[in-house]
Amino acid sequence: MMMLLSVIFLIQSCNPVKQVLKDKQKFDIVAEEVIRRGYCVNDTVVETVTDTIYKTDSLLVNVVKFTNGKLDTTFSDGSSVYLDEQGNVSVKCPVKRQVQVVTKTETIRDRSLENILKKDITILDSTRVALSLTIKERDVLVKDLEQKLIWQKGKFYLLIAALAAFVGFRIYMKVKSKLPF
Repeated sequence: MMMLLSVIFLIQSCNPVKQVLKDKQKFDIVAEEVIRRGYCVNDTVVETVTDTIYKTDSLLVNVVKFTNGKLDTTFSDGSSVYLDEQGNVSVKCPVKRQVQVVTKTETIRDRSLENILKKDITILDSTRVALSLTIKERDVLVKDLEQKLIWQKGKFYLLIAALAAFVGFRIYMKVKSKLPF
């Protein structure tokens, strides 16, 4: 019985969920991974964008009619002027027709995921900058080593030439000492 109770307490104390819930650092790691995988979209913002466009009816053209002493003119905005034979002028100005087009765009954003991704971007940017500096330093080092290599090759070829000249001189001296004249 005592053994069973100790096993139960041991299992209870080693519960990984409780360990994560008690330790903030572990909890933050788990929360970040859950947000990355998209299991929880909890901090959402719905953004609504509304566009309004006003249009006028422009199908009408200016028409001027003058018949039998009467003037009848219609303008493209819908207003008209009428002059009859007695000299009476009548003007009609209708209200402009306006068409309103409403476009709604709704975007759902997960701010927690955005913050995590922004942090990742800054880390990657700093890594990229550090690596580009390392590459520049290595390029300078490679150029320096190439210059040293060229200098050492020149010295090596000069040594080979001096050695060949010395061997040739020694052979010449041996051959000259054996000649009868």
